[in-house]
Amino acid sequence: MIDLEPRTPKYILVLNALRQRIEAGTYAPGAALPSENLLAGEFDVSRPTVLKALAYLKQDGWSESQQGKANFVRGKPTARRTVPAHARAALDADESTA
Repeated sequence: MIDLEPRTPKYILVLNALRQRIEAGTYAPGAALPSENLLAGEFDVSRPTVLKALAYLKQDGWSESQQGKANFVRGKPTARRTVPAHARAALDADESTA
């Protein structure tokens, strides 16, 4: 049987998990996020997938990066950027399948 259900992209699953951890205080403001390699291993994804998730996390104001050092938590952004409804639905997807 063919699975016709669209799957949530892996980078969105990583992104949502990181956002949830920041909101829950697992990663406090100012703290360094785990390395790209550690995140890739934890989520069983490629490093480019982690990089894409981190880029969106930074773009949305959740983190900042310091070249050659790490990605640091900024905290929950006070205002969200305007994102098309279809993109926001994907970002807020509550699916855990990879």
